[in-house]
Amino acid sequence: MRTTILAMALLACVSTANGADSRPNIILFLADDMGQGDTSAYQDFTQNSNASQVHTPTMERLAASGLRFTDGHSPAAFCNPTRISLLRGGRTVRTAEQFGTALPAMLKRSGYRTYGVGKWHVFFEKGQDFHASSPIKLCALDFGFDHYTGTQHNITKSPAYHIDRVYQKYDANTKSLVPNDSKNAPGYGNPGGPIEFISQQLWLNAARGYMNEHAAGADHADQPFFLYYPSHANHNKLLPAADLDGVTVKGACKTADGRALLSNRDSLRLDRSEMIYENDVAVRLLLKWLGETDDPRNPSEKMLANTMFIFSSDNGANEKANLPANGRLSGSKGKIEEGGHREPFIVSWSGRIPAGVTSSAQISLLDMFATLAAVAGEELADDEAVDSFNMLDTFLHPDTAKPRPKGIYAAQALRPTHLMIRDGDFKIVWETTKPLKFTGLYNLRKDLGESRNLLGSPEFAQIEKKLKRQARAFLKDGRSRPRAGAASEHSEESGV
Repeated sequence: MRTTILAMALLACVSTANGADSRPNIILFLADDMGQGDTSAYQDFTQNSNASQVHTPTMERLAASGLRFTDGHSPAAFCNPTRISLLRGGRTVRTAEQFGTALPAMLKRSGYRTYGVGKWHVFFEKGQDFHASSPIKLCALDFGFDHYTGTQHNITKSPAYHIDRVYQKYDANTKSLVPNDSKNAPGYGNPGGPIEFISQQLWLNAARGYMNEHAAGADHADQPFFLYYPSHANHNKLLPAADLDGVTVKGACKTADGRALLSNRDSLRLDRSEMIYENDVAVRLLLKWLGETDDPRNPSEKMLANTMFIFSSDNGANEKANLPANGRLSGSKGKIEEGGHREPFIVSWSGRIPAGVTSSAQISLLDMFATLAAVAGEELADDEAVDSFNMLDTFLHPDTAKPRPKGIYAAQALRPTHLMIRDGDFKIVWETTKPLKFTGLYNLRKDLGESRNLLGSPEFAQIEKKLKRQARAFLKDGRSRPRAGAASEHSEESGV
Protein backbone atom coordinates (compact mmCIF):
# COMPACT_ATOMS: atom_id res chain seq x y z
CA MET A 1 0.00 0.00 0.00
CA ARG A 2 2.83 2.41 0.87
CA THR A 3 4.40 1.76 -2.55
CA THR A 4 1.12 2.54 -4.29
CA ILE A 5 0.51 5.76 -2.32
CA LEU A 6 4.01 7.05 -3.03
CA ALA A 7 3.69 6.21 -6.70
CA MET A 8 0.37 8.07 -6.95
CA ALA A 9 1.89 11.09 -5.23
CA LEU A 10 4.85 10.99 -7.59
CA LEU A 11 2.72 10.78 -10.72
CA ALA A 12 0.56 13.64 -9.47
CA CYS A 13 3.57 15.96 -9.29
CA VAL A 14 4.98 15.05 -12.71
CA SER A 15 2.86 15.86 -15.74
CA THR A 16 3.31 16.65 -19.40
CA ALA A 17 1.47 19.22 -21.45
CA ASN A 18 0.00 16.68 -23.88
CA GLY A 19 -1.14 14.16 -21.27
CA ALA A 20 1.42 11.53 -22.32
CA ASP A 21 2.93 9.04 -19.90
CA SER A 22 4.77 11.31 -17.47
CA ARG A 23 6.88 8.75 -15.62
CA PRO A 24 10.62 9.37 -15.80
CA ASN A 25 13.12 7.61 -17.97
CA ILE A 26 15.60 5.69 -15.82
CA ILE A 27 19.31 5.15 -16.43
CA LEU A 28 21.21 2.87 -14.06
CA PHE A 29 24.97 3.14 -14.61
CA LEU A 30 26.91 0.44 -12.76
CA ALA A 31 30.69 0.81 -12.58
CA ASP A 32 32.87 -2.27 -12.06
CA ASP A 33 35.09 -2.71 -8.97
CA MET A 34 34.78 0.94 -7.95
CA GLY A 35 35.20 2.07 -4.36
CA GLN A 36 34.08 5.32 -2.80
CA GLY A 37 37.68 6.51 -2.80
CA ASP A 38 37.84 6.17 -6.59
CA THR A 39 35.80 9.33 -7.16
CA SER A 40 36.45 12.88 -6.02
CA ALA A 41 32.67 13.16 -5.50
CA TYR A 42 33.32 11.36 -2.18
CA GLN A 43 36.65 12.91 -1.25
CA ASP A 44 35.25 14.80 1.73
CA PHE A 45 33.90 11.51 3.11
CA THR A 46 36.85 9.24 2.29
CA GLN A 47 39.38 11.90 3.33
CA ASN A 48 41.77 11.03 0.51
CA SER A 49 44.52 13.56 -0.10
CA ASN A 50 44.41 15.71 -3.23
CA ALA A 51 47.62 14.10 -4.44
CA SER A 52 46.14 10.58 -4.26
CA GLN A 53 42.58 11.32 -5.40
CA VAL A 54 41.49 10.69 -9.00
CA HIS A 55 39.56 13.73 -10.20
CA THR A 56 36.12 12.81 -11.57
CA PRO A 57 34.45 16.12 -12.48
CA THR A 58 31.29 14.62 -13.99
CA MET A 59 30.58 12.53 -10.90
CA GLU A 60 31.06 15.65 -8.82
CA ARG A 61 28.51 17.48 -10.96
CA LEU A 62 26.12 14.53 -10.79
CA ALA A 63 26.31 14.57 -6.99
CA ALA A 64 25.83 18.36 -6.96
CA SER A 65 22.68 17.93 -9.06
CA GLY A 66 21.18 15.21 -6.88
CA LEU A 67 21.44 13.02 -3.81
CA ARG A 68 24.68 11.37 -2.62
CA PHE A 69 24.52 8.43 -0.21
CA THR A 70 27.51 7.75 2.03
CA ASP A 71 26.05 4.47 3.32
CA GLY A 72 25.13 2.89 -0.02
CA HIS A 73 25.94 -0.78 -0.59
CA SER A 74 26.10 -3.56 -3.11
CA PRO A 75 24.46 -6.78 -1.88
CA ALA A 76 27.68 -8.74 -2.43
CA ALA A 77 31.40 -8.12 -2.66
CA PHE A 78 31.68 -9.76 -6.09
CA CYS A 79 30.38 -9.04 -9.59
CA ASN A 80 28.05 -11.92 -10.41
CA PRO A 81 26.09 -12.23 -7.14
CA THR A 82 25.58 -8.46 -7.00
CA ARG A 83 24.15 -8.42 -10.51
CA ILE A 84 21.80 -11.30 -9.78
CA SER A 85 20.64 -9.65 -6.54
CA LEU A 86 20.21 -6.23 -8.15
CA LEU A 87 18.11 -7.61 -10.99
CA ARG A 88 15.89 -9.83 -8.81
CA GLY A 89 15.66 -7.64 -5.70
CA GLY A 90 16.72 -10.54 -3.52
CA ARG A 91 19.66 -12.60 -2.39
CA THR A 92 21.62 -14.45 -5.04
CA VAL A 93 20.41 -17.76 -6.48
CA ARG A 94 22.17 -20.65 -8.18
CA THR A 95 19.82 -21.49 -11.06
CA ALA A 96 17.77 -19.48 -13.54
CA GLU A 97 14.66 -21.33 -12.38
CA GLN A 98 15.07 -19.79 -8.91
CA PHE A 99 15.42 -16.25 -10.27
CA GLY A 100 11.80 -15.12 -10.36
CA THR A 101 10.74 -11.78 -11.84
CA ALA A 102 13.59 -9.58 -13.05
CA LEU A 103 13.74 -5.79 -12.67
CA PRO A 104 13.50 -5.07 -16.43
CA ALA A 105 10.59 -7.52 -16.76
CA MET A 106 8.74 -5.69 -13.98
CA LEU A 107 9.33 -2.32 -15.66
CA LYS A 108 8.36 -3.75 -19.04
CA ARG A 109 4.99 -4.96 -17.76
CA SER A 110 4.38 -1.47 -16.36
CA GLY A 111 4.87 0.07 -19.81
CA TYR A 112 8.60 0.85 -19.97
CA ARG A 113 10.84 0.00 -22.90
CA THR A 114 13.92 -1.77 -21.56
CA TYR A 115 17.44 -1.58 -22.97
CA GLY A 116 20.82 -2.76 -21.75
CA VAL A 117 24.46 -2.37 -22.75
CA GLY A 118 27.68 -3.66 -21.25
CA LYS A 119 28.73 -6.42 -18.90
CA TRP A 120 25.80 -8.81 -18.37
CA HIS A 121 27.69 -11.37 -16.24
CA VAL A 122 24.60 -13.05 -14.81
CA PHE A 123 25.47 -16.70 -14.70
CA PHE A 124 24.42 -19.72 -12.71
CA GLU A 125 26.01 -22.91 -11.49
CA LYS A 126 23.84 -25.07 -13.75
CA GLY A 127 22.25 -24.88 -17.17
CA GLN A 128 24.34 -22.16 -18.79
CA ASP A 129 27.04 -22.38 -21.45
CA PHE A 130 29.01 -19.26 -22.32
CA HIS A 131 30.78 -21.01 -25.16
CA ALA A 132 27.77 -22.13 -27.19
CA SER A 133 27.21 -20.84 -30.70
CA SER A 134 24.45 -18.37 -31.56
CA PRO A 135 21.60 -18.04 -30.86
CA ILE A 136 22.25 -17.67 -27.15
CA LYS A 137 19.84 -19.80 -25.16
CA LEU A 138 19.91 -17.78 -21.94
CA CYS A 139 20.68 -14.07 -22.07
CA ALA A 140 19.40 -10.66 -21.01
CA LEU A 141 16.35 -10.91 -23.27
CA ASP A 142 15.08 -13.76 -21.10
CA PHE A 143 15.02 -11.38 -18.12
CA GLY A 144 12.84 -8.69 -19.67
CA PHE A 145 15.13 -6.58 -21.86
CA ASP A 146 13.78 -5.56 -25.25
CA HIS A 147 17.35 -5.24 -26.55
CA TYR A 148 20.83 -5.78 -25.12
CA THR A 149 24.29 -5.18 -26.57
CA GLY A 150 27.13 -6.38 -24.39
CA THR A 151 29.10 -9.35 -23.17
CA GLN A 152 27.75 -12.48 -21.58
CA HIS A 153 30.73 -12.62 -19.21
CA ASN A 154 33.73 -10.45 -18.42
CA ILE A 155 35.40 -8.95 -21.46
CA THR A 156 38.39 -11.15 -20.61
CA LYS A 157 36.37 -14.34 -21.06
CA SER A 158 35.41 -15.95 -24.36
CA PRO A 159 33.07 -15.38 -26.09
CA ALA A 160 32.80 -11.66 -25.46
CA TYR A 161 30.33 -9.64 -27.49
CA HIS A 162 26.69 -10.21 -28.35
CA ILE A 163 23.69 -8.26 -29.64
CA ASP A 164 20.49 -9.77 -28.31
CA ARG A 165 20.97 -13.53 -28.94
CA VAL A 166 23.70 -13.37 -31.58
CA TYR A 167 27.40 -13.48 -30.72
CA GLN A 168 29.49 -10.76 -32.33
CA LYS A 169 33.10 -9.90 -33.05
CA TYR A 170 34.73 -6.50 -33.27
CA ASP A 171 35.49 -5.29 -36.78
CA ALA A 172 38.44 -2.89 -36.54
CA ASN A 173 37.73 -1.45 -40.00
CA THR A 174 34.19 -0.34 -39.22
CA LYS A 175 34.78 -0.04 -35.46
CA SER A 176 31.57 -1.92 -34.87
CA LEU A 177 30.27 -5.37 -34.02
CA VAL A 178 29.46 -7.95 -36.69
CA PRO A 179 27.94 -11.43 -36.28
CA ASN A 180 30.37 -14.16 -35.28
CA ASP A 181 29.21 -17.76 -34.93
CA SER A 182 32.59 -19.29 -34.16
CA LYS A 183 33.66 -19.21 -30.54
CA ASN A 184 37.31 -19.38 -31.59
CA ALA A 185 37.18 -16.52 -34.07
CA PRO A 186 39.16 -13.30 -33.45
CA GLY A 187 37.48 -10.60 -31.46
CA TYR A 188 36.30 -12.57 -28.47
CA GLY A 189 38.95 -11.41 -26.06
CA ASN A 190 42.01 -13.03 -24.56
CA PRO A 191 41.95 -13.99 -20.88
CA GLY A 192 45.74 -14.16 -20.86
CA GLY A 193 46.45 -10.43 -20.75
CA PRO A 194 45.16 -6.86 -20.85
CA ILE A 195 42.73 -5.89 -23.60
CA GLU A 196 42.41 -2.46 -25.14
CA PHE A 197 39.17 -1.13 -23.80
CA ILE A 198 37.27 -0.59 -27.04
CA SER A 199 34.06 -1.69 -25.37
CA GLN A 200 33.09 1.59 -23.69
CA GLN A 201 32.69 3.30 -27.06
CA LEU A 202 30.64 0.34 -28.28
CA TRP A 203 28.37 0.58 -25.25
CA LEU A 204 27.95 4.35 -25.64
CA ASN A 205 27.09 3.95 -29.31
CA ALA A 206 24.60 1.17 -28.55
CA ALA A 207 23.01 3.09 -25.66
CA ARG A 208 22.50 6.23 -27.73
CA GLY A 209 21.34 4.13 -30.65
CA TYR A 210 18.63 2.55 -28.51
CA MET A 211 17.64 5.90 -27.01
CA ASN A 212 17.58 7.64 -30.41
CA GLU A 213 15.46 4.86 -31.85
CA HIS A 214 13.20 5.08 -28.83
CA ALA A 215 12.76 8.84 -29.12
CA ALA A 216 11.99 8.62 -32.84
CA GLY A 217 9.89 5.47 -32.77
CA ALA A 218 6.23 6.05 -33.51
CA ASP A 219 5.30 2.87 -31.66
CA HIS A 220 6.94 3.68 -28.34
CA ALA A 221 8.07 7.33 -28.23
CA ASP A 222 5.23 7.98 -25.79
CA GLN A 223 6.65 5.41 -23.34
CA PRO A 224 9.41 5.97 -20.79
CA PHE A 225 12.56 3.87 -21.12
CA PHE A 226 14.88 2.04 -18.74
CA LEU A 227 18.58 1.82 -19.68
CA TYR A 228 20.84 -0.51 -17.71
CA TYR A 229 24.51 0.36 -18.32
CA PRO A 230 26.94 -1.96 -16.46
CA SER A 231 30.38 -0.75 -17.55
CA HIS A 232 33.44 -3.03 -17.61
CA ALA A 233 35.66 -0.29 -16.19
CA ASN A 234 37.45 -0.44 -13.74
CA HIS A 235 37.96 -4.21 -13.91
CA ASN A 236 41.54 -5.47 -13.96
CA LYS A 237 43.19 -6.93 -17.09
CA LEU A 238 41.64 -4.11 -19.12
CA LEU A 239 43.19 -0.99 -20.60
CA PRO A 240 41.59 2.45 -20.90
CA ALA A 241 40.31 3.75 -24.21
CA ALA A 242 42.36 6.35 -26.04
CA ASP A 243 39.26 8.52 -26.31
CA LEU A 244 35.46 8.48 -26.29
CA ASP A 245 33.74 10.49 -29.01
CA GLY A 246 37.04 12.31 -29.49
CA VAL A 247 37.25 13.27 -25.79
CA THR A 248 40.73 12.23 -24.69
CA VAL A 249 40.83 9.59 -21.95
CA LYS A 250 44.28 8.06 -21.98
CA GLY A 251 46.70 10.62 -20.62
CA ALA A 252 43.97 13.07 -19.55
CA CYS A 253 43.29 11.75 -16.04
CA LYS A 254 44.40 14.09 -13.25
CA THR A 255 44.57 14.06 -9.49
CA ALA A 256 42.36 16.34 -7.40
CA ASP A 257 45.19 18.88 -7.16
CA GLY A 258 45.46 19.05 -10.95
CA ARG A 259 48.55 16.91 -11.51
CA ALA A 260 48.64 14.52 -14.44
CA LEU A 261 49.07 10.83 -13.71
CA LEU A 262 52.44 9.94 -15.18
CA SER A 263 53.19 6.80 -17.16
CA ASN A 264 56.30 6.08 -15.09
CA ARG A 265 54.13 5.36 -12.06
CA ASP A 266 52.84 1.89 -11.30
CA SER A 267 51.10 0.74 -14.49
CA LEU A 268 48.15 -0.89 -12.71
CA ARG A 269 47.41 2.31 -10.85
CA LEU A 270 47.70 4.36 -14.03
CA ASP A 271 45.52 2.07 -16.17
CA ARG A 272 42.90 1.74 -13.47
CA SER A 273 42.81 5.47 -12.73
CA GLU A 274 42.33 6.20 -16.40
CA MET A 275 39.46 3.70 -16.55
CA ILE A 276 37.85 5.50 -13.61
CA TYR A 277 38.17 8.68 -15.64
CA GLU A 278 36.80 6.81 -18.66
CA ASN A 279 33.61 6.05 -16.73
CA ASP A 280 33.44 9.72 -15.80
CA VAL A 281 33.64 10.70 -19.48
CA ALA A 282 31.04 8.05 -20.42
CA VAL A 283 28.61 9.49 -17.87
CA ARG A 284 29.35 12.99 -19.20
CA LEU A 285 28.48 11.90 -22.75
CA LEU A 286 25.25 10.21 -21.65
CA LEU A 287 24.21 13.36 -19.78
CA LYS A 288 25.16 15.42 -22.84
CA TRP A 289 22.83 13.33 -25.01
CA LEU A 290 20.02 13.73 -22.48
CA GLY A 291 20.59 17.48 -22.35
CA GLU A 292 20.55 17.91 -26.13
CA THR A 293 17.75 15.55 -27.15
CA ASP A 294 14.12 16.67 -27.28
CA ASP A 295 11.69 14.70 -25.16
CA PRO A 296 9.02 13.28 -27.52
CA ARG A 297 6.58 13.12 -24.61
CA ASN A 298 7.13 16.79 -23.82
CA PRO A 299 8.65 18.57 -26.85
CA SER A 300 9.31 21.78 -24.94
CA GLU A 301 11.77 19.92 -22.70
CA LYS A 302 14.96 17.94 -23.15
CA MET A 303 15.26 14.32 -22.06
CA LEU A 304 17.36 15.31 -19.05
CA ALA A 305 14.41 17.11 -17.47
CA ASN A 306 12.57 13.85 -16.85
CA THR A 307 15.27 11.21 -16.49
CA MET A 308 16.34 9.62 -13.21
CA PHE A 309 20.08 8.88 -13.34
CA ILE A 310 21.49 6.38 -10.83
CA PHE A 311 25.23 5.79 -10.47
CA SER A 312 26.81 3.07 -8.35
CA SER A 313 29.17 0.06 -8.48
CA ASP A 314 28.91 -3.72 -8.23
CA ASN A 315 31.47 -4.04 -5.41
CA GLY A 316 34.48 -2.35 -3.86
CA ALA A 317 37.84 -1.79 -5.47
CA ASN A 318 40.23 -4.67 -6.05
CA GLU A 319 42.89 -4.96 -3.34
CA LYS A 320 45.53 -4.69 -6.09
CA ALA A 321 44.34 -1.21 -7.01
CA ASN A 322 47.40 0.29 -5.26
CA LEU A 323 45.67 3.57 -4.49
CA PRO A 324 43.22 4.69 -1.79
CA ALA A 325 40.30 3.34 -3.81
CA ASN A 326 38.20 2.51 -0.76
CA GLY A 327 39.15 5.57 1.27
CA ARG A 328 38.95 5.06 5.04
CA LEU A 329 37.18 1.73 4.66
CA SER A 330 38.93 -1.53 5.45
CA GLY A 331 38.74 -4.45 3.07
CA SER A 332 38.31 -4.58 -0.70
CA LYS A 333 36.56 -6.55 -3.43
CA GLY A 334 35.69 -10.02 -2.16
CA LYS A 335 35.86 -9.02 1.51
CA ILE A 336 33.02 -8.62 4.00
CA GLU A 337 34.56 -5.44 5.43
CA GLU A 338 32.95 -2.18 4.31
CA GLY A 339 35.48 -1.70 1.52
CA GLY A 340 34.08 -4.79 -0.18
CA HIS A 341 30.53 -3.50 -0.61
CA ARG A 342 30.10 0.17 0.46
CA GLU A 343 29.91 2.02 -2.84
CA PRO A 344 29.48 5.41 -4.45
CA PHE A 345 25.70 5.78 -4.75
CA ILE A 346 24.34 8.90 -6.46
CA VAL A 347 20.80 9.59 -7.70
CA SER A 348 19.80 12.62 -9.75
CA TRP A 349 16.41 13.66 -11.14
CA SER A 350 15.98 17.31 -12.08
CA GLY A 351 13.39 19.16 -10.04
CA ARG A 352 12.27 16.07 -8.10
CA ILE A 353 15.27 14.88 -6.11
CA PRO A 354 16.84 17.69 -4.03
CA ALA A 355 20.15 18.86 -5.47
CA GLY A 356 23.45 18.82 -3.61
CA VAL A 357 22.21 16.78 -0.65
CA THR A 358 24.25 14.15 1.19
CA SER A 359 22.37 11.39 2.99
CA SER A 360 23.68 8.97 5.61
CA ALA A 361 20.65 6.70 5.16
CA GLN A 362 21.37 3.04 4.55
CA ILE A 363 20.51 1.95 1.02
CA SER A 364 21.34 -1.08 -1.10
CA LEU A 365 21.29 -1.87 -4.80
CA LEU A 366 18.74 -4.47 -3.74
CA ASP A 367 16.35 -1.58 -3.14
CA MET A 368 16.34 -0.44 -6.75
CA PHE A 369 13.71 -3.05 -7.63
CA ALA A 370 11.06 -1.89 -5.14
CA THR A 371 12.01 1.77 -5.54
CA LEU A 372 11.74 1.72 -9.32
CA ALA A 373 8.48 -0.21 -9.03
CA ALA A 374 7.18 2.77 -7.03
CA VAL A 375 8.50 5.17 -9.67
CA ALA A 376 6.70 3.13 -12.33
CA GLY A 377 3.51 2.89 -10.26
CA GLU A 378 3.76 -0.89 -10.29
CA GLU A 379 2.55 -2.94 -7.34
CA LEU A 380 4.79 -5.88 -6.47
CA ALA A 381 3.54 -9.38 -5.86
CA ASP A 382 4.35 -10.82 -2.46
CA ASP A 383 6.98 -13.17 -3.90
CA GLU A 384 8.76 -10.48 -5.95
CA ALA A 385 11.87 -8.61 -4.80
CA VAL A 386 11.71 -10.15 -1.33
CA ASP A 387 14.81 -8.32 -0.04
CA SER A 388 14.05 -4.97 -1.68
CA PHE A 389 12.61 -1.90 0.06
CA ASN A 390 10.98 1.11 -1.52
CA MET A 391 13.34 4.05 -0.92
CA LEU A 392 11.52 6.56 -3.13
CA ASP A 393 10.51 8.68 -0.15
CA THR A 394 14.20 8.90 0.79
CA PHE A 395 15.02 10.01 -2.76
CA LEU A 396 12.37 12.73 -2.73
CA HIS A 397 12.53 13.79 0.93
CA PRO A 398 15.92 12.74 2.31
CA ASP A 399 15.68 14.95 5.40
CA THR A 400 12.35 13.60 6.64
CA ALA A 401 12.03 10.08 5.23
CA LYS A 402 11.92 7.12 7.58
CA PRO A 403 15.00 4.86 7.56
CA ARG A 404 15.10 1.58 5.68
CA PRO A 405 12.77 -0.78 7.58
CA LYS A 406 15.55 -3.32 8.07
CA GLY A 407 19.31 -2.94 8.09
CA ILE A 408 21.13 -3.79 4.89
CA TYR A 409 23.02 -7.02 4.42
CA ALA A 410 25.93 -8.04 2.22
CA ALA A 411 27.63 -11.31 1.32
CA GLN A 412 31.26 -12.10 0.67
CA ALA A 413 30.39 -15.00 -1.67
CA LEU A 414 33.50 -17.06 -0.98
CA ARG A 415 33.69 -20.39 0.81
CA PRO A 416 33.12 -20.35 3.69
CA THR A 417 30.74 -17.52 2.87
CA HIS A 418 30.80 -14.54 5.21
CA LEU A 419 27.70 -12.39 5.59
CA MET A 420 26.98 -9.24 7.51
CA ILE A 421 23.82 -7.51 8.65
CA ARG A 422 23.33 -4.01 10.03
CA ASP A 423 21.24 -2.51 12.79
CA GLY A 424 21.78 1.23 12.95
CA ASP A 425 25.46 1.87 13.61
CA PHE A 426 26.26 -1.74 14.40
CA LYS A 427 27.30 -4.53 12.07
CA ILE A 428 27.68 -8.22 12.84
CA VAL A 429 29.62 -10.67 10.67
CA TRP A 430 29.29 -14.45 10.52
CA GLU A 431 30.35 -17.51 8.58
CA THR A 432 27.56 -19.64 7.14
CA THR A 433 28.85 -22.80 8.76
CA LYS A 434 26.72 -25.16 10.84
CA PRO A 435 26.39 -23.98 13.52
CA LEU A 436 26.84 -20.34 12.55
CA LYS A 437 30.19 -18.90 13.50
CA PHE A 438 30.00 -15.21 14.43
CA THR A 439 33.33 -13.51 13.82
CA GLY A 440 32.87 -9.76 14.29
CA LEU A 441 30.80 -6.94 15.78
CA TYR A 442 31.59 -3.32 14.93
CA ASN A 443 30.27 0.14 15.70
CA LEU A 444 30.69 1.82 12.31
CA ARG A 445 29.90 5.31 13.53
CA LYS A 446 32.89 5.23 15.87
CA ASP A 447 35.03 2.75 13.95
CA LEU A 448 34.43 2.94 10.20
CA GLY A 449 37.71 1.15 9.56
CA GLU A 450 36.55 -1.85 11.65
CA SER A 451 39.68 -1.96 13.76
CA ARG A 452 37.97 -2.83 17.06
CA ASN A 453 36.03 -6.10 17.25
CA LEU A 454 33.35 -5.75 19.95
CA LEU A 455 32.20 -9.37 19.82
CA GLY A 456 32.07 -10.78 23.35
CA SER A 457 32.35 -7.35 24.98
CA PRO A 458 30.01 -7.11 28.03
CA GLU A 459 29.30 -3.47 27.19
CA PHE A 460 27.69 -4.48 23.89
CA ALA A 461 26.12 -7.77 24.96
CA GLN A 462 22.55 -6.63 24.24
CA ILE A 463 23.22 -5.37 20.72
CA GLU A 464 25.23 -8.53 20.02
CA LYS A 465 22.31 -10.67 21.15
CA LYS A 466 19.89 -8.63 19.05
CA LEU A 467 22.01 -8.84 15.90
CA LYS A 468 22.59 -12.57 16.30
CA ARG A 469 18.84 -13.02 16.50
CA GLN A 470 18.40 -10.92 13.35
CA ALA A 471 21.07 -12.92 11.52
CA ARG A 472 19.38 -16.23 12.30
CA ALA A 473 15.99 -14.83 11.31
CA PHE A 474 17.48 -13.53 8.06
CA LEU A 475 18.63 -17.03 7.14
CA LYS A 476 15.49 -18.76 8.36
CA ASP A 477 12.95 -16.43 6.73
CA GLY A 478 14.62 -16.35 3.33
CA ARG A 479 13.46 -12.77 2.85
CA SER A 480 13.79 -9.30 4.40
CA ARG A 481 10.66 -7.54 3.13
CA PRO A 482 7.66 -8.49 5.28
CA ARG A 483 4.97 -10.54 3.64
CA ALA A 484 1.76 -8.78 2.72
CA GLY A 485 -0.17 -7.90 5.85
CA ALA A 486 2.79 -8.44 8.18
CA ALA A 487 3.95 -5.64 10.46
CA SER A 488 6.99 -3.66 9.31
CA GLU A 489 9.61 -2.71 11.86
CA HIS A 490 11.92 0.21 11.12
CA SER A 491 15.56 0.04 12.10
CA GLU A 492 16.70 2.30 14.90
CA GLU A 493 19.03 4.53 12.95
CA SER A 494 19.60 5.10 9.29
CA GLY A 495 23.34 4.95 8.80
CA VAL A 496 26.84 6.31 9.14
